[in-house]
Amino acid sequence: MAFPSITGSPVRVRYTKWDGTPHWENDAVFLGTDEHGAWVGMPAGTRAARPGAAFTGVWDSVTLFPEAGWTATFNAWHPKATRIYVDLTDVPRWSATAVGHEVTMADLDLDVIERASRPAFIDDEDEFAEHQVRYGYPADLVATVRRDADSLLEQVREREAPFDGPTARRWLDRLLALDLPVPGLAARPDQNGMVVRELTLADEAQARAAQAEFDGWSFLFTHDGEAWPDHVARLARERRGLDVLSSRVPHTFLVGEADGELVGRLSVRHALNGGLRTVGGHIGYGVRPAFRGRGHATALLRAGLAVAAAQGIRRALLTCDDDNVPSARAIERCGGVLEAVVIAEGRRGRRYWVPTATATTP
Repeated sequence: MAFPSITGSPVRVRYTKWDGTPHWENDAVFLGTDEHGAWVGMPAGTRAARPGAAFTGVWDSVTLFPEAGWTATFNAWHPKATRIYVDLTDVPRWSATAVGHEVTMADLDLDVIERASRPAFIDDEDEFAEHQVRYGYPADLVATVRRDADSLLEQVREREAPFDGPTARRWLDRLLALDLPVPGLAARPDQNGMVVRELTLADEAQARAAQAEFDGWSFLFTHDGEAWPDHVARLARERRGLDVLSSRVPHTFLVGEADGELVGRLSVRHALNGGLRTVGGHIGYGVRPAFRGRGHATALLRAGLAVAAAQGIRRALLTCDDDNVPSARAIERCGGVLEAVVIAEGRRGRRYWVPTATATTP
C-alpha cells in the first residue's frame, strides 16, 4: 500500500460508482495506521462534493480505510448525532500523486449507520437493489456486500474494535493534536492591530487578570479547581465536540490580542440548546474595560460571525441586555436585525438575528 509516510500529509478521498463515474470526493489529512488499517482526518470546514451536490462539514471526523470492502467514518460531533457511518465499498486503493496521496474505492450503496438517538441500522437497501440492475453488479459481489453489511452491523452493535469508541477516539485526538487552523478565522490582524486566536498556555496570567476585572460576568469558562493546561486542552476538545457536558454545546473559544495584550474574548456556539435560544445565542463576546471604545467589540463580533459561517450557520442569534447600548450598536453595525425585546431571566433583553455572510464587510 502506498500510504503517506508523514502525519498531516494531504490525502484526496475519491468514491466512485461501480462503473467508475465520480461520486463523493473530499480532502483529508493522513493520521497513521494501526492493526485496523489506515486513518485519515477531516477537520471541521472540510468540503465534500459530488456531481450536483456539495456540503461543508462543520464537525471533525476520522475515516478508517481497512484492507477490506468498506470504510468507516467516526464523528466527534454531528448535527444529526451520527456517530458512525460505514460505507460498503470495494477494497480501498492507495496511490501517490504529484501533490500527495489518493485513496479510491467504489461505493456499493449499503451503509451501516449509528446515531445517538437510534441503534445501528443498515441504510439504502432500495438503492442497492436498483444499482444491482443499473450497474450490473456480479452475483458474487452482491452476496459479499450483503454478508459484509450484516457482519458490520453486528460488530457496530456489539462495540467490537474499531467500533468500540476508544479506538476512534485515539485518532480523533491525533487530529486535534495537529493544531489545524480554526475554520473561518483570519490569521492577519484587523485595522486596529487586533488578532483573534485560540487561547494558549502562555495566556494564563493575562486571562486571569481579565477575569478579575469583570463583576458578575465570566471572561473565562474555567471549572472549579481546573488547572490552566487542563482548561486550555478542554476548550480545544470542546471545539471539536469532544467531552462536551450535556448542558453545553460544542463551541469555539477565542481571544483578541493587540500589542501583546488580551483585549477581549469571543465564544461561538456551533448549535443552540434551550437555554441559549433564550439568553446567549450563537455568539458571546466581551472587551476588557481598558480597551473599550476602540472598535474591538465590533471586530470580535465580525470574527465570530465568520467562524459561525464556517460552521454552516447562516443567521446567528445574538442577545444583549436592553440597556447595553454599546453591545446593541456593535450588533447593528454587523447587520443585526432586532427581532424583539423580551424579559428573560428577570432582565429586559434584545434578540437580534445577524446574517453571517456579511461578516467581513467593514
